[in-house]
Amino acid sequence: MGLNCSLHISAIEGDMHFSSTFNSVSPLEIGLMTTLRQGDRFFDFGCRTQINYPKISVLIKNMPLNDMERYGRIKDVLPAMLSTANVKVNQINTLMAMTNQLNETKECFVMITNALEDINRVGQQQQKEGIKIMRNMLMELDSKLPSMSLDPDQEQYILNRVDAAIDDAHSAISKASSTNTAFASVIDSLTELVSKQQLIHDQMHIVDDLSPEGSGQEGYEMDVELF
Repeated sequence: MGLNCSLHISAIEGDMHFSSTFNSVSPLEIGLMTTLRQGDRFFDFGCRTQINYPKISVLIKNMPLNDMERYGRIKDVLPAMLSTANVKVNQINTLMAMTNQLNETKECFVMITNALEDINRVGQQQQKEGIKIMRNMLMELDSKLPSMSLDPDQEQYILNRVDAAIDDAHSAISKASSTNTAFASVIDSLTELVSKQQLIHDQMHIVDDLSPEGSGQEGYEMDVELF
């Protein structure tokens, strides 16, 4: 259309600016566009016009003041284009937000899984060490009791009590398998959550790919000024 323009896009990673001349947009012009975005849909000053939508704005710097028919035609056409682009930017922002959330969830899942596996591994190691310590104590008592001048029935009583305590401790430790089951259940739930989020993310990609390009029907706001 022979227009010299600068474009502002409110992307999820921050504001983005582009120029129709392929040059970088100056900080002064960025500040001007940011200020004008707070105003009405159309902002006219001299040969410049800025058209604003929630996620996108265009600053035209060479409006044809000497050709009012073309001037009006430009202001008729650009709102339709920007409305469609605004819808698309919203779709991209939503998809990127879900992608970021999915990636963060996956990272958390890996951290939690590693933590649970570490806890489980340490717990099992402590169980084995506890049983080993008690067994060593029983063997030491068995070797030391004869030198303590105890009656045979007293020695046997002590050994039986220690042996029973070891068995009780082993039984209690064995019940810790329910903890391992709980850990596995948590990991399964997290895996299912990540899978569901991935499915939603993939479905959004499919819907986005199937959307008619340039239809601009959803959320379309014409707001045409006729000249």
